[in-house]
Amino acid sequence: MKKTLIILVSASLLVAPFSARASIFDDLYGAVKGLQKQVVDLVSTKLDLVKPVSIKAPTEEVWKTYASSTLGYEVQYPRDFSTTSIFSIVPGYKNTDAFVRISRADFLQKILKPDSVSVDLAIQDSVIFFRLAKLDNMYINPDKYLGRISTSTKQIGSTTVEYILHSAKTDPNKFGGGSTEKIIFTNGSTTIMAEVNFSADVPSGSTKTVFDKMLTTFKFLKASSTPTVSTTTMPGTLQISTSTSTVNQTAGTLLSQ
Repeated sequence: MKKTLIILVSASLLVAPFSARASIFDDLYGAVKGLQKQVVDLVSTKLDLVKPVSIKAPTEEVWKTYASSTLGYEVQYPRDFSTTSIFSIVPGYKNTDAFVRISRADFLQKILKPDSVSVDLAIQDSVIFFRLAKLDNMYINPDKYLGRISTSTKQIGSTTVEYILHSAKTDPNKFGGGSTEKIIFTNGSTTIMAEVNFSADVPSGSTKTVFDKMLTTFKFLKASSTPTVSTTTMPGTLQISTSTSTVNQTAGTLLSQ
């Protein structure tokens, strides 16, 4: 077929006048250039298919370290949270270390009042607390909520801690709805409680993720030191295992579980 085409083209060139020959040459030149472009595009496409893909290494998340000489513990927290003392005016939250989501800090400072009754709603999904654990803040109105508060143990690293969950799912009368998680760390006679409130009946969301990671960094200080803040990097995934039980005893017994 190719030979026939070449012969026909050659014959046409021999019998055609000069002007026609020029037109034929122009047509052939255009066809060759078009074919050349198609070949170049095809080769480029093939090369793109085998071109190595550049993969960037994941960036490490920088966390700060907070050390409290008053309560005697150390914990790490992410850079989109900050420590605050704005809750010191609220009854029940004095001498409490609060880590607030920075995007909510100004709003919380404006609405908080010493007699505020809406603090439980305002802090949902926004604030993580660390404070000394006492019976009245571990189990609020234990007689009233008996059987509605769930307790369990969690294994965080090599440490076994007590876990308390108060949820509107099991207590429809829970003020503000949602759920409250409390983790109790014990070191001799010192007991520190980590606490966070969620808008959902089942603790979830980005604040839950931050809270769980913070718990894995918690440790008691061996000696008193001035409160400090430093930075470190956090790994991507951390897990906490859980063993669950339900409260059906008196508050005095709960404290010893």
